[in-house]
Amino acid sequence: MAIALALVAAVAWGTSDFLGGLTARRTPGDMAFTVGLLTSAAGLAPIAALAFLGGGTFPVGSALLASLAGGAAGGIGISALYRGLERGRMGVVAPITGIIAAALPVAWGTVVNHESVSAGAWVGMALGVAAIGLVSWERDRPGDTSLAAAGIPEALVSGVGFAAFFVLLDSAGDGHGLWPLIPVKIGAIAVLVIVLVAARQPLLTPPDTWALIVAVGLLDLVANGAFLLATQRGLLSIVAVVSSMYPAGTVILARFVLHERLARHQLAGLPVAAVAVTLVALA
Repeated sequence: MAIALALVAAVAWGTSDFLGGLTARRTPGDMAFTVGLLTSAAGLAPIAALAFLGGGTFPVGSALLASLAGGAAGGIGISALYRGLERGRMGVVAPITGIIAAALPVAWGTVVNHESVSAGAWVGMALGVAAIGLVSWERDRPGDTSLAAAGIPEALVSGVGFAAFFVLLDSAGDGHGLWPLIPVKIGAIAVLVIVLVAARQPLLTPPDTWALIVAVGLLDLVANGAFLLATQRGLLSIVAVVSSMYPAGTVILARFVLHERLARHQLAGLPVAAVAVTLVALA
């Protein structure tokens, strides 16, 4: 069940990232953080209703702080990713982001949480990280070294933000159902409002982007909920790797919707990802 939920999270995040990138491209100027704010806000009311219906208890104390901090980290991470997608640097941002988001929680889970992982799961996780890189990596245009240089900071911020989100949400503990996602959304909204006000950036995008923003917000809600439930049923180290395969969904959608061509190494990464998930599930 944990692996299935992690796959749901990966598919939902991959789709929401694709739509979020499209939304950011349709906004005038640099509004990636505004898109991140509005998508977080769009999911707040629905997750409150689902949490109420699903049972559990609202987190308090350290669990509440972990949820708020995780939301802040995730808000910064998703906004940095949108900025990279907005500027057309998917080939730099996506693979680095996905690999960092997978590798750091694995290190945390095994070293800090002392999670016991079988040999088969280790092989599957290693293949999963390789698949993330293969599927999402795109070569920059020949001679255009500025693209890679400009995309690296965004990739690092996004990857570390997602990794912190994974670790902190897992730290919220079991028994809370979906309730931790409410402070997660509040934390994301709070930090992004502070960033936008400090930078004197607008808090709203044009009206013609609002439908996409709602769709992204709902998909992100599904992904967050599936990931949270997965960590309550399985090991963080394994769930984080499977969930971090979200760049595959973004790349596949770009192929079929935007008619972007997939390189041979990207096509090769798809069966590698399938083998990785199978090994992890059977371990």
